[in-house]
Amino acid sequence: MPINKIRGQEQYVYDVDSPYTTEAAYLGQIAIIERSATEAHAADTDGVHASITATEAAQTITDDITDPPCPRNITITCAKGGGENMSGDVVITGTNIFGEVITDTIAEGADGTIQGTVAFKTVTSILVPVRVAAGDAILVGYGDKLGLPFYLYHADQVIQCSLDYAIEGTRATVVADDDEIEKNTIDLNSSLNGKVVRIILSIYRE
Repeated sequence: MPINKIRGQEQYVYDVDSPYTTEAAYLGQIAIIERSATEAHAADTDGVHASITATEAAQTITDDITDPPCPRNITITCAKGGGENMSGDVVITGTNIFGEVITDTIAEGADGTIQGTVAFKTVTSILVPVRVAAGDAILVGYGDKLGLPFYLYHADQVIQCSLDYAIEGTRATVVADDDEIEKNTIDLNSSLNGKVVRIILSIYRE
């Protein structure tokens, strides 16, 4: 009997014996996820930590950290102090939607915002690498990728998304991972703007 993990639990998905088809089929489930206006706050480049100036030694920052409003990807915004691009790795440590410890390594680069790939419920520390030039600094924030509370097998399990109760005409970008919950993310075509997000998806096991 197939099973599917939902919020860390196993739920049964029963085989279907239908007189209307000779094809193998089984009964899945439909899940509706809603993120409130507060949780779907617009991406914020310093929503996790204000500007941190890099020094000649690596720093582990644990103070003055604000968690994302719901499980979301983390971003860094680089502001170089000299002519060379910043070139270290910022390591974010925190927890996923299940409270398990996770990390994400985000490589610095040219001035601008760089997106992390996994969804953090909380952030507990920020490892800032050594500077390239005096005045190098980063902001740490969160992006538009929302963490999903399901292990997905395929991106096409997401059926429909809406923002402020208007159905999105362009499909969202979905990352599926059946092993690490924090890697299951969805990025709507529209930017989040403090309006309710609703996601409809199918749950099954291959």
